Amino acid sequence: MRWNYTIHYSKRKSMALRILPDASIEVRCPLGTSKDTVEQFVQSKQEWLFKNVPVIKAICQNMQKTSAMVIALSSIRPGCQLRYLGKYYPLELAAATAFDGNKFTLSSHLHPEQYKSSIILLYKSLAKEYIIKRVQQLAEAIGVVPESVKVNSAKTHWGTCSTKKRLNFTWKLIMAAPDSVDYVIVHELAHILYHNHSKDFYSCVASIFPDFRLREKCLKDLSQKLMLENWDG
Repeated sequence: MRWNYTIHYSKRKSMALRILPDASIEVRCPLGTSKDTVEQFVQSKQEWLFKNVPVIKAICQNMQKTSAMVIALSSIRPGCQLRYLGKYYPLELAAATAFDGNKFTLSSHLHPEQYKSSIILLYKSLAKEYIIKRVQQLAEAIGVVPESVKVNSAKTHWGTCSTKKRLNFTWKLIMAAPDSVDYVIVHELAHILYHNHSKDFYSCVASIFPDFRLREKCLKDLSQKLMLENWDG
């Protein structure tokens, strides 16, 4: 079967497939990749595409039926609900954009077109504070010391660990439940010891969180919701 897809070139080192919220397919490629190479890559992912494209379409249709529960960036406004560590909190207008543990607030001085960037900046600040603290605590449990910990705007990964022991986490992780956040952190910390997904790697993760498969599923479900809500838009 021949798939329709768009190609996005960048300075990345490898190719990757991404199913967008409308169930269209995007191929991310290193600069200079030939169209023939891209087509061969897409064809090699036939099984994955047949499995996941219908899933995304079904989720999209279901989310449209329950659109009142979906928070799209275009609808961020006073009165809507925003996620923080797996729970929803109301958004209100106030003197400054902030989160006090009970509600989110948007600065009343902002223009509606600025709501998106203001909320994302707040999320990044909250994520940095929470995640770095949890990394320090969980690193002790595993017995490793990361070289650095940063929060970024990655679109396709909850977290990464480089061969130099540098950890990176997407700010969107702060929307996940605490159990899921801890799993991602432990997953990346375990990569300091095992830079692969071997049996020893998963044994290390399971020694901290025996239920890590359940946490993985929760993250997958959240990832699909965030994609449909267009937080990267």
